[in-house]
Amino acid sequence: MGRKRHVPTPETRGQVEALSAFGIRQEHIAEMIGVSIATLTRYYGTELELGLGKAIAKVANALFKKAMGDGKDSAASAMFFLKTRAQWRETNVHRHEGKDGGPIQTENAVDVGGLSAEQLRALASIRVQAG
Repeated sequence: MGRKRHVPTPETRGQVEALSAFGIRQEHIAEMIGVSIATLTRYYGTELELGLGKAIAKVANALFKKAMGDGKDSAASAMFFLKTRAQWRETNVHRHEGKDGGPIQTENAVDVGGLSAEQLRALASIRVQAG
């Protein structure tokens, strides 16, 4: 004799939909309600598919309401919404300038005792002989 045939109830349907919405894996949902994964997908396919979508819609609705409100979290919610849905972004501009906004001087930028660039090149080309 095989296993007793599973009969879904409104309670188990609600439980599967809620667990799916929370992101619980199907094997864990099946274990929690006492069925195999095949039975879970056979009898609860709709709940598994719609659970996450319904949860996202509820959270999005709550976020949207906060973003449109005047509460303490409204500004952060509005910024998050605009960055993710309206493709707004924050940018930082970094400018590197020399003295008085001019170009950055690269020659003689380091104090080398008043030596010119030509003198520095000459010194760099001298090889020290081991004695």
